[in-house]
Amino acid sequence: MPKLLDLTHAQTVDAELFANLAASWIAPATATPRLGVLVSFERWVTLRDTALAALQPLANRGIRLQMFYEQQAWGGQLDAWFRHGAIVHNLRVLAARVRELTIPAG
Repeated sequence: MPKLLDLTHAQTVDAELFANLAASWIAPATATPRLGVLVSFERWVTLRDTALAALQPLANRGIRLQMFYEQQAWGGQLDAWFRHGAIVHNLRVLAARVRELTIPAG
Protein backbone atom coordinates (compact mmCIF):
# COMPACT_ATOMS: atom_id res chain seq x y z
CA MET A 1 0.00 0.00 0.00
CA PRO A 2 1.44 3.41 -0.95
CA LYS A 3 2.10 5.81 1.91
CA LEU A 4 2.16 9.59 2.31
CA LEU A 5 4.29 11.05 5.08
CA ASP A 6 2.80 14.48 5.84
CA LEU A 7 5.48 16.72 7.38
CA THR A 8 3.75 20.02 6.63
CA HIS A 9 3.27 20.77 10.34
CA ALA A 10 6.57 19.34 11.59
CA GLN A 11 8.71 21.92 13.36
CA THR A 12 12.03 20.44 12.30
CA VAL A 13 12.55 18.91 8.88
CA ASP A 14 16.15 18.44 7.78
CA ALA A 15 18.40 15.99 5.95
CA GLU A 16 19.04 14.05 9.16
CA LEU A 17 15.33 13.28 9.49
CA PHE A 18 15.34 11.65 6.05
CA ALA A 19 18.57 9.75 6.70
CA ASN A 20 17.08 8.41 9.94
CA LEU A 21 13.87 7.46 8.15
CA ALA A 22 15.81 5.52 5.51
CA ALA A 23 17.91 3.76 8.15
CA SER A 24 14.91 2.70 10.22
CA TRP A 25 12.47 1.78 7.41
CA ILE A 26 11.69 -1.94 7.59
CA ALA A 27 8.67 -2.33 5.28
CA PRO A 28 9.54 -4.11 2.03
CA ALA A 29 8.78 -2.58 -1.36
CA THR A 30 6.00 -5.13 -1.79
CA ALA A 31 4.23 -3.64 1.25
CA THR A 32 4.96 0.01 0.39
CA PRO A 33 5.71 0.36 -3.32
CA ARG A 34 5.48 4.18 -3.24
CA LEU A 35 6.37 6.65 -0.51
CA GLY A 36 5.45 10.29 -0.93
CA VAL A 37 6.68 12.96 1.46
CA LEU A 38 4.62 16.14 1.82
CA VAL A 39 6.32 19.32 3.04
CA SER A 40 5.76 23.07 2.83
CA PHE A 41 6.71 24.71 -0.47
CA GLU A 42 9.66 26.44 1.21
CA ARG A 43 11.03 23.13 2.48
CA TRP A 44 10.40 21.47 -0.88
CA VAL A 45 12.54 24.13 -2.57
CA THR A 46 15.39 23.89 -0.08
CA LEU A 47 15.37 20.19 0.85
CA ARG A 48 14.00 18.20 -2.07
CA ASP A 49 17.30 17.06 -3.60
CA THR A 50 18.97 16.48 -0.22
CA ALA A 51 15.99 14.54 1.12
CA LEU A 52 15.73 12.31 -1.95
CA ALA A 53 19.48 11.60 -1.73
CA ALA A 54 19.10 10.65 1.95
CA LEU A 55 16.19 8.36 1.05
CA GLN A 56 18.15 6.66 -1.74
CA PRO A 57 18.58 3.45 0.31
CA LEU A 58 14.80 3.01 0.09
CA ALA A 59 14.86 3.57 -3.66
CA ASN A 60 17.63 0.97 -3.89
CA ARG A 61 15.21 -1.48 -2.24
CA GLY A 62 12.60 -0.81 -4.93
CA ILE A 63 10.44 1.81 -3.23
CA ARG A 64 9.45 4.67 -5.54
CA LEU A 65 9.96 8.00 -3.75
CA GLN A 66 8.79 11.53 -4.36
CA MET A 67 8.74 14.82 -2.48
CA PHE A 68 5.67 17.02 -2.78
CA TYR A 69 4.86 20.54 -1.63
CA GLU A 70 1.59 21.10 0.20
CA GLN A 71 -0.15 22.84 -2.71
CA GLN A 72 0.16 19.59 -4.67
CA ALA A 73 -2.13 17.95 -2.10
CA TRP A 74 -5.02 20.07 -3.39
CA GLY A 75 -7.40 18.80 -6.04
CA GLY A 76 -6.21 15.21 -6.28
CA GLN A 77 -2.78 16.02 -7.69
CA LEU A 78 -1.09 13.49 -5.41
CA ASP A 79 -3.44 10.77 -6.65
CA ALA A 80 -1.93 11.18 -10.12
CA TRP A 81 1.45 10.10 -8.77
CA PHE A 82 0.21 7.38 -6.46
CA ARG A 83 -1.94 5.82 -9.21
CA HIS A 84 0.01 6.51 -12.39
CA GLY A 85 3.42 7.96 -11.49
CA ALA A 86 2.55 11.38 -12.94
CA ILE A 87 3.69 14.50 -11.11
CA VAL A 88 1.25 17.39 -11.50
CA HIS A 89 2.11 21.02 -10.77
CA ASN A 90 -0.65 23.62 -10.58
CA LEU A 91 1.37 26.51 -11.96
CA ARG A 92 -1.23 29.17 -11.11
CA VAL A 93 -1.24 28.16 -7.43
CA LEU A 94 2.53 27.80 -7.42
CA ALA A 95 3.06 31.25 -8.95
CA ALA A 96 0.74 32.78 -6.35
CA ARG A 97 2.74 31.12 -3.56
CA VAL A 98 6.03 32.38 -4.98
CA ARG A 99 4.58 35.91 -5.14
CA GLU A 100 3.51 35.62 -1.48
CA LEU A 101 7.03 34.68 -0.51
CA THR A 102 8.85 37.31 -2.56
CA ILE A 103 6.65 40.41 -2.49
CA PRO A 104 6.83 42.31 0.81
CA ALA A 105 3.52 42.78 2.59
CA GLY A 106 2.29 46.28 2.90
